[in-house]
Amino acid sequence: MKQLITNFLLVAALVLVGCQPNTPTEALVSLDDIPHPSYPGLYKGSAPTPIGYTQQQAEEFLYSDEMKRLAVVMAVNGATNGVTFEEAEEALMKQVELIQAENPTYGAVAESHTVAFLVYEFFTIQPAKSEVNLESLSRYTEYMIEHTPEEIMNILPALVRLQGTWPTEQIGEASHRVVHYAKEAVDKGMSRHESVKNAAGRSTFYEDPYLVESEARILAQAEQVRFLEEWQGSL
Repeated sequence: MKQLITNFLLVAALVLVGCQPNTPTEALVSLDDIPHPSYPGLYKGSAPTPIGYTQQQAEEFLYSDEMKRLAVVMAVNGATNGVTFEEAEEALMKQVELIQAENPTYGAVAESHTVAFLVYEFFTIQPAKSEVNLESLSRYTEYMIEHTPEEIMNILPALVRLQGTWPTEQIGEASHRVVHYAKEAVDKGMSRHESVKNAAGRSTFYEDPYLVESEARILAQAEQVRFLEEWQGSL
């Protein structure tokens, strides 16, 4: 009887452990599995558009004096310059605070650009086996998922790195939100490019390096949406 009770308690304990909702996600995919853009550097140069802002507002910031100042600080605080993540974060966030104080309209956009830059420089382009500050990566990934969920080209590598740190449920919920917004961004981007092609002529469109690169970015985003959907389905 004593042995029977012991066995029952052991089975019950195993069932409870298996039902825990916060079990860390098993590493099902790696950074090498992610579809990458055909043009190197396409992770850069985007205009993250925080929810509540229009794309036009985000693009206006790209040509503002505030962005020029921020770009100067970014230029000397990239990962390839030997700057640590903590040093880059401190320098860039100081600039964001100044922009928010001087021009609140650009505040959220400046912050989104800075987060995208930090994630790209210190997490996205790092070798697959390199160690990263998972606490900072988790914090900034949560920021992007909440404020700029269409930025799949930065969020997807971050989610892959966070396997084993984030619970399966959190990865799944994040993936669902990112897929929704990224799909919308891809559809809008492709529609916009088709309009330009029809207005200017396809030969003229493909003579413009900026438009060609922009279309390559959208196609890469579409591939990554499909990849994330498949991964989400396996969780």
